[in-house]
Amino acid sequence: MKKLFVTSLLISLSLGLLTTASAAPAPEGFSVHVSEKSNADPDYSISIGGLPGGTLQAKYGSDKINHANFKSLEFNYYQALPLIDDLSVSLGTRRLEYNNDSTWKTQIGVQKRFKLTDKTSAYTNVFWSKDFLDQDLGLAYELTSNLELNLGYYNTKTDHIGGSSPRSEGISVGATFKL
Repeated sequence: MKKLFVTSLLISLSLGLLTTASAAPAPEGFSVHVSEKSNADPDYSISIGGLPGGTLQAKYGSDKINHANFKSLEFNYYQALPLIDDLSVSLGTRRLEYNNDSTWKTQIGVQKRFKLTDKTSAYTNVFWSKDFLDQDLGLAYELTSNLELNLGYYNTKTDHIGGSSPRSEGISVGATFKL
């Protein structure tokens, strides 16, 4: 029953993404994001906006948890929702590796930005699947039209990866370069 619910949810989300694709165009362009995390190696991501209504992103990151490497490689498709400003949903896949055990997981996500001033925004990102929950909360400051600085808090909880349930949390500092 649980698998049927998750499968139905993913199919509904996919169909929703396809039907709203033409109504909510994504920002045009190419961006690179680098984020340094406390107790972890940097995260790197590349995003391409302006694809049929959405944005495609590839992201890589790694953490040291309990003296073992925890690596993550993910691919996401973001779709802005036309009725709510700066809200998007995503569908993607993530490869998790811990203690020499690796697995691919389908993930869904929600991202929201809240404009605080002309140059400052708050943001939140939540991704989840059957075996993990990944949350970010932070502030973004637009230094120039091509450079945004970020300060945030991250919390990643996983279950049943490499025979363990590794968790990681801390402060992140990053920058997004828009080309």
